[in-house]
Amino acid sequence: MEGFFDYLNYGLIPAGSYRNRDYVVNNVEGDPEKILILSTPETSGGLLIFCDNKKTGEVIKRINDAGDMAIKIGETKELSEKLITIK
Repeated sequence: MEGFFDYLNYGLIPAGSYRNRDYVVNNVEGDPEKILILSTPETSGGLLIFCDNKKTGEVIKRINDAGDMAIKIGETKELSEKLITIK
């Protein structure tokens, strides 16, 4: 999200973002600022879908062909200590 870190530096992040982050933080590994960006109301709540890694390309193509936009932002891996790793 363009400009997010500018808003973060100015302290202009909704309080709900911090509550959302606090709810999941024990299951997420990564930079605290990147975890916070995934916790904002603009990026949470139904914007992510999961599919088999082998079918990612097909799923993205079908969504894009239908006129919506889809991109790959992550992948599933063997379970480690944390449920989510942000790089």
